[in-house]
Amino acid sequence: MSAWEDENTARGKLQFAWSLAGQVGGGGILNVDSAEELDAIMVGFPFGPFSEIEVYALADLEASLQGAKAAAETALQAMPGG
Repeated sequence: MSAWEDENTARGKLQFAWSLAGQVGGGGILNVDSAEELDAIMVGFPFGPFSEIEVYALADLEASLQGAKAAAETALQAMPGG
């Protein structure tokens, strides 16, 4: 696991990694350009066969808020009297 972490940190792919205090498990943030790149990195994850892995794509908060605002404005305009 240490070698996997060192390699992906050196390549600039592993941005953060942590363990859960008092528990088996942890998490991390990978910076990848595609699902295929993520898959290639995770194929080498040494605890993969023994882990339950969940992947969440992170989005820029400001861009997400702008999209939500635009969607709300569109929905309001579509309402009767909007």
